Amino acid sequence: MKRALQLLARVAGATLLTLLLLEAVLQLGAVVVRMTGRETPVPLEAGAGVTRLLALGDSNTYGLYLEREQAYPALLAARWNRDLPGSLQVVNLGYPGNNSSVILRDLAANLREHRPQIVTIMVGVNDFWTIPVETAGDSSAGAGLGAALRSRSRVYKLGYMLWRSVAGPLKDTTVVRTEDPSARRLDRNLDRIAEIVEQHEARLLVLTYPYGELQNHCNRRLRGFAERAGLALVDTTDAYASRCGSTHCEELLFFDNHPSAAGHEMIARLLDQALR
Repeated sequence: MKRALQLLARVAGATLLTLLLLEAVLQLGAVVVRMTGRETPVPLEAGAGVTRLLALGDSNTYGLYLEREQAYPALLAARWNRDLPGSLQVVNLGYPGNNSSVILRDLAANLREHRPQIVTIMVGVNDFWTIPVETAGDSSAGAGLGAALRSRSRVYKLGYMLWRSVAGPLKDTTVVRTEDPSARRLDRNLDRIAEIVEQHEARLLVLTYPYGELQNHCNRRLRGFAERAGLALVDTTDAYASRCGSTHCEELLFFDNHPSAAGHEMIARLLDQALR
């Protein structure tokens, strides 16, 4: 019995040490990503006739696997400024792993800092497999040690993502239910985002994802959001389907359905057309 308890203690100690080391590595990686991956704010121009656009979203807006100038926000600015030099400034606040609660939490501060006239948003996929953060008026995150673990521990977040991959909507994206708490939270967050953008007297445009099963579920929610809020919708899904049909198209997408350089060029072109 004593030997068994000693063995159990060793296993528990080794497990705890492994988790602590993993936590340290993940936290260090997060610091590196924050330092190297965030958008550098564009200096405000003093002259008249300059429009500022704030692009909100996740890795699909960030431009995963690509250089920053290859992502659709930068491509939009390049297209626009070829015709009217210096007339459009774009700040890309898309970030890998972003969900709607993160965008909502930071929105008012970002609007005050960047003072955009136009805001675009493509978000929703990560809402179904990442932990939401607490936002104003939503205390569902709770308090105490459990809440601290949920908000700060990278190991906890990794475990949550793995669990949602097995037991959540990623297990079968064709049957994501409207009553899923993540879906209801996404709807509430999107509605609140629209209210805050309107309060800051900016114009909000909603973008759909080009392709993917879970992306298509999010697209239904994004289209519903745009309709009930009376917002302009830039439907990248239709443009993708017109070129590739209902199958994965390597020309426009990477293996995991993130837009390729050509896919970002397509989105930039659609945004350009919607804004002119």
